[in-house]
Amino acid sequence: MKCLQYQNVRGNAILEENALKSLALVSKTLRALVFTDHPLVESTDYRLSVLMLLTQLERIDKDPVSPEEVAQAKERIKELKEEMSGP
Repeated sequence: MKCLQYQNVRGNAILEENALKSLALVSKTLRALVFTDHPLVESTDYRLSVLMLLTQLERIDKDPVSPEEVAQAKERIKELKEEMSGP
């Protein structure tokens, strides 16, 4: 059985970023995710939000994910973990 590498959620009714967590749980092999015509695209940081959940992605909406975007997502994850652990 082949592993999921491409998922198109174009026009899907997923309205919350948390709903995307299921994609992270389902597939560590996912490399491309399409969000065209999706409500989350209206969020200015949707690419960052998606990358925080799916750091292995290579393409979002057919556009390559840059190393800078991955670094930013990983840094934000680190910041959130530090905030949660407290002083």
